[in-house]
Amino acid sequence: MIPVTPALTVRPLAEEEMDAARAFVNETLSIAPFTVPLDKAEVQAQWVREQPPTHYEMRWQRHQRLGAWRAGEMVGFLDAATGHDSDHLDAPEHPPHGIVRFLALTPREPLADEAYRLLMDAADDFWRLQGARELYAYPIGGGYRTFQAGAGILPGDWDTTVRRLTAHDWRFCRRYYALLRPSGAPVEEEYPAANLSLVQQRLAEGRAYRAYHRRVELVASAKLVGMNLDRTNTAARLAHIIDIHVDEDWRNRNVGKWLVRRLLNDAALQGYQEVLAFLPNTLPNAMALFMQQGFVEINYRGYTLERALGALE
Repeated sequence: MIPVTPALTVRPLAEEEMDAARAFVNETLSIAPFTVPLDKAEVQAQWVREQPPTHYEMRWQRHQRLGAWRAGEMVGFLDAATGHDSDHLDAPEHPPHGIVRFLALTPREPLADEAYRLLMDAADDFWRLQGARELYAYPIGGGYRTFQAGAGILPGDWDTTVRRLTAHDWRFCRRYYALLRPSGAPVEEEYPAANLSLVQQRLAEGRAYRAYHRRVELVASAKLVGMNLDRTNTAARLAHIIDIHVDEDWRNRNVGKWLVRRLLNDAALQGYQEVLAFLPNTLPNAMALFMQQGFVEINYRGYTLERALGALE
C-alpha cells in the first residue's frame, strides 16, 4: 500500500492556534540580532489588535495572519497587512500597499517551498480584496517592537528567506546598515541657532523630540526607544534611535548633530549601555554624521523588498 502524504493547508490564524504560532515564529526570531522572543502580551498586541503598535509611524488598514499546517503541525507563518508604512505616509489618497510584516517557514525542503507558495497565494488574494497593487516585504516601519529593536527589515544573512523571495519576483528596493555606539559620559550639546526650540515628549520606552523654528515651524524630529535584550538581565539594555529627520532647508546647519547628541545624553541618563541606529544606503550624510558621533558600522545588512501584484488571471 502506497502511503499518502497529508495535505498542506493554509488558513487564517485562529486565536487557539496563537501559542503554537508564537513558538514557531520565535524559532526564527532567535537568530535575529537585537531581538527578544514574542511573549503572550506582545502576540496579543501584534496579532489581535486592529492597530498593532510599532516604534515607527504606520497607518494600518487590514491584517491577516496566515498559518500553513500539515497533519496538525505548523510549517509556515505569514503576517500580511495593508496600509501605508512610514515611507509612504504622505500618500494617504493612494490605494493601500500590501505588506509582508514577517515570514517564517520550516527548515525542511521541499515542504518550505510548498508552504511559501500557498501562503503567498493566500496573501495575494487578501491584498487584491483590499485593492492593493504595490507590495512591500519587511518595510522598516512595520516590524514587531521586539524584533531588531523595532526595525522590521529583513536581515541579509537570512539566506533562505532572501533567496525564496527574490526567486518569486520580489526585488530589493532599500538596503540598511546598522551602527552601534557604547553609551557613556555626557557629550556637549550646542544649539545650532538661537531661534530654534526643542519640545520633548516622554514615551513609555524612551523620548521623542521636535525642533521648531520660531516655535511654529517644525524643522526636525527624532525618537529614542529602549529595550532589554535579555529579560533576565536588566544590565543588557539597548537604546534605538528612530526616525531622525531634518527638513532639507535646515540640513548642513548642525541640527542633526544637535539631535543625535541630545539622544545620546538621554540614553546615558536612562541607563542604556548601547545605542543603535539603522540607516538606509540613500543617506550617506547621515552615515557620516553618526560615525562622527562615535558610532561604528557592525556586520549587518538589512533589506526591504517590493513586488507588483498582477491582476488575477
